Amino acid sequence: MYARRSGHTVSGEASSGPELRRSPRLVNARDGAPGPSVGTSALATPAQAATTQLPSSSRGPINRNSTRPGRAGRACEAVGLPGMSDLSVATTQSSPMKSSPSVSMTATAEAREHQLFAHMGKPRQSKAMDTYFFDTPSTYEAKIPKPTEKLGTEAAMKQMADAIKDVTGDRRLVGCGNSGSPIKLAPDRGEQENTPDAVILTHAAVAAAPDLPFVWAQSEHPTSMEGTPSSPQRAYSQIAVAIEVKKSDKRSAEARNQVIRRLHMICTTALRAHAIGVTLCGDVLQVYLVNACGVFTTSARECGQGAVLLRRVLSHLIELDDNGLGMLASTNEVDDAFGSFVVSDKFLPPRAHDFESELGDISDLEIQELLFRRRSCLGRATSAFRVTARHAPVDRTSITLPTPATEYAMTVAWVEQSRLDDAIALRRKMHAASRIDTEGLSLSAGIYRDDFRTLPTFFGDDESFDGIGPRALEVVFHRQCYRPLNTATTTRELAQAVLGVVKGEHRDQLGGLAFALPSRHAPSHDIAGHRNLYRLGYIHRDISYGNVVIDRNGFGALIDYHLAVPHDRLCTELHHRIRSGTWPYLACSILAQPNERLGVVHERWHDIESLFYVVMEVSFREPYQGDEKVLVMTPKGETIWRRWNSPEADLVYALKYMLRMDQPYESALEGCAHRFQSIPLLLNILRRNCGLDSRFFGFKVAAEEAELGELWGPSKAMSHESIISDIEQLLPLL
Repeated sequence: MYARRSGHTVSGEASSGPELRRSPRLVNARDGAPGPSVGTSALATPAQAATTQLPSSSRGPINRNSTRPGRAGRACEAVGLPGMSDLSVATTQSSPMKSSPSVSMTATAEAREHQLFAHMGKPRQSKAMDTYFFDTPSTYEAKIPKPTEKLGTEAAMKQMADAIKDVTGDRRLVGCGNSGSPIKLAPDRGEQENTPDAVILTHAAVAAAPDLPFVWAQSEHPTSMEGTPSSPQRAYSQIAVAIEVKKSDKRSAEARNQVIRRLHMICTTALRAHAIGVTLCGDVLQVYLVNACGVFTTSARECGQGAVLLRRVLSHLIELDDNGLGMLASTNEVDDAFGSFVVSDKFLPPRAHDFESELGDISDLEIQELLFRRRSCLGRATSAFRVTARHAPVDRTSITLPTPATEYAMTVAWVEQSRLDDAIALRRKMHAASRIDTEGLSLSAGIYRDDFRTLPTFFGDDESFDGIGPRALEVVFHRQCYRPLNTATTTRELAQAVLGVVKGEHRDQLGGLAFALPSRHAPSHDIAGHRNLYRLGYIHRDISYGNVVIDRNGFGALIDYHLAVPHDRLCTELHHRIRSGTWPYLACSILAQPNERLGVVHERWHDIESLFYVVMEVSFREPYQGDEKVLVMTPKGETIWRRWNSPEADLVYALKYMLRMDQPYESALEGCAHRFQSIPLLLNILRRNCGLDSRFFGFKVAAEEAELGELWGPSKAMSHESIISDIEQLLPLL
């Protein structure tokens, strides 16, 4: 799957601009956490391994008497039409979820487990992991005494933790006193997951909070004495290794599912390359690893005489530094979202010379603030940060004064090799073009990319697996620092953002850049409008919440081109037959007939429809009890958004298809927050330019696409210009 995450970027800004507003915290079932981004040979939804589309000729107007039982009825219920003629069936009314940080903040553990395993499939057994963990003696294993407690019990694991501490002085292996109790993913996150039976904490977390092992060992959070600092809160972001123990190997499947689910939770925290877990069921031991490529495991081995393999595995894990444990950076405040980050000296990969640059290598990197991290069940999340850095001289032999620190946005992603050629070609085209040709496109200050691998480097030589492509860590420094879209608090601000996304702003609409660009690009701006990207020859294919951002002047920008492809290729080419995007934002026609290969070509109007869903999502959110930093969805908005995130492609298709009917559409608008007055005026502009209005109800997919092609083509009844003109006329009225 293409991971955008997978996908959410935000770009960097010159330091003399106005102070950035911190992005509001989202606490909801799907807060910034849509389903996976997709885009390889088959669309794997959270509940489907592959989806494609039947020939478009097979789809006709919806027959109200022959629609699959239940699907239309569920769609009617979701948009508030439980009694709508013969389209509906008897359903149970869903209870709206309370807009509160303490509820409606996460899918159930069982639901996440279902999504993960349906999407990722079975773990792949790795010979390299067997060799490293089982066949290679460790430094401390001979010195660690064998446990006297029965293997497969928490008591035995706590005994091992004490023994390792006595031998190595390392206190990070902890038997959890509150195992099974829910804890937060991170201090700034609403999601919760049950506590593992034992954990190995990260070096950085314990360095930042030395009493953290004591906290994890307690059955309840320790109370602080009056006048003393409070103890740190447990959070998944502090875990380097999650360990599950069962008394019998008959419960190995249960332990496997639990640990993999928890590793995926760990991988969604900022700047994680991978997460490692261990299951011990009776005396049967197994090690798991989750990264952007998938889930990998050792074979299941008996611990052997004296539990030698258990001592060996735990010793190997204790010996790994945070980089080996998957930590690229951490905060010095135990993953406080707004704390300063401690960057690993191994963080930056080699520089990728995708284009000629007049800027030297990045040096003196400091990560100041997390701007955005996308909640991906795959752990392929693109995270964005506000950073400061200096550029080394291009000519290192020259004598020059140190360059001043400049503020950027830095995005971190794991890119797929098959999509890289198109991304590099686009970057080169942008950087080689004239100012006029690049107006409105985001230029990078530097790109750093690691080697393509499937497994971490500490295993030695990489290992290949059928159906799994290697990925590479890619760090991009952007020349302007953007804010997340949720910082728009009124319909006017949201409309201005959408205008920038579609149009790409011109130099007369923005002040001068505070960052000194090379002279050829000095008047240019780091904003990628959808229209400008199309004029350059590319279609974006992944418009989603995190890829739509706001610059320091309030104008919207469209960023992150990892799934962008040339739009003039033959539609028979493979990339045009692949569903691409992020699950809840996928256009109706892209979702249609999910069990067959995609029957349409991803076009401009599909991206505009995705933008419609982005605006809907933002408009569903409101401040929690007046706190602008904490956003929750309205009860009805949360229900609609949860339905759009359903793993059932045919249900999501039906839900979105019914937006063509005025009554379901108006019902959906009731989920919008009160602060977005007149939001239907903005949504209507997008709706009538992407085929979601009533004119297209009853169309076959093929007929609908042909009509949209005509309207966006020769007739020009629909166009970027039409959307731009309508929004520009709307703005003075808001």
